[in-house]
Amino acid sequence: MSGCAAIIEGEIFDITPRPIPPYERPPELDYLNAAANYYELHAAVLYLITHHSESGRIVIHGYEGEIEEDFEKVRHDILNYDPLGTFAVYDISGAETRIGTYLGFDIDIEYRISQRQVESILPIYSVQELTDALLRYMGEYRDEIIFRTSLPDVTANMVTALVRTLYYENPRGIVIMPVTSAEVFPETHGDDKIIELQLRFGDESGILHQRGGSLADAVRRNAELAVGGNDEEKLRALAENLIASCDFDYGAAMTVAEHGSQRTEATAYGALVAGRAVGEGFAMAFKALADELGIDTRVVLGYLNDMVHAWNKVYLDGEAYHIDAAMGAVNGIETVFMRTGADFIEMGYSW
Repeated sequence: MSGCAAIIEGEIFDITPRPIPPYERPPELDYLNAAANYYELHAAVLYLITHHSESGRIVIHGYEGEIEEDFEKVRHDILNYDPLGTFAVYDISGAETRIGTYLGFDIDIEYRISQRQVESILPIYSVQELTDALLRYMGEYRDEIIFRTSLPDVTANMVTALVRTLYYENPRGIVIMPVTSAEVFPETHGDDKIIELQLRFGDESGILHQRGGSLADAVRRNAELAVGGNDEEKLRALAENLIASCDFDYGAAMTVAEHGSQRTEATAYGALVAGRAVGEGFAMAFKALADELGIDTRVVLGYLNDMVHAWNKVYLDGEAYHIDAAMGAVNGIETVFMRTGADFIEMGYSW
């Protein structure tokens, strides 16, 4: 108080009351948390799980209620209703212990997953954020995606359907359809949940990255050959060049029984790099090429004369047209280029 020193005489005492805490932390105790009621006990156990601790000591002081009964309820609630508990933990056990004048509760936790998996859980707050994360992980050929969300519309079926949609929207960035399975934790209890998504691409990620590089080069080379005065002429050049460089695989077409097959012939890589494809491979390749030119093109999954087939729909000047490069390779491009939906239905297409 140098500014007041000239006018204050004598000694000045400043006394601040020291608040008394609910307990003093004994320095010799090794614990991560403390609890005085059910809610704090629940939070303390979740703290251990969040840090993937296999054991820990919770200090008990002035506890409100019966600690043994509350622990059993905490154990039941975490193992059955909490997303992290149902996903990460196999079992929880605990026992009361005394350390000097203090009570403690020793916790032991058995896990069903690794610490790396717990640390990899992504928080997801919007469908767009989920879409971006899935697209990034699929492009990296990750075999597992784990995320936590409270979005009510995000279900296991929704996520697997989104994976499928993203694959068909990105034939250049994802070289093969993953076999997908999703599990929700907890299975049925509120909106807060963890979803574990397993992706099986059929090959090691290094091989898939190499194929992705080859595919990207092929897309660039073929797109550069598409010359024309307007988008329709460019699309025709794409279709003709694709037909000239890729053979329709009749044998594979007879054995592919579903869309999204992990057969190379059903991919853009099969059509543009390997040079052999079925309808889906032609369609994926054509979309990849049209995307390179910035022309709005979709892959249509349907049937031709009751056989599994795929082709493309393009949008020009507000109108939609169908193009089937695969059947163009078989019968010539004229009858299957820039046709209406009614034209395709008349020719035996359904979707």
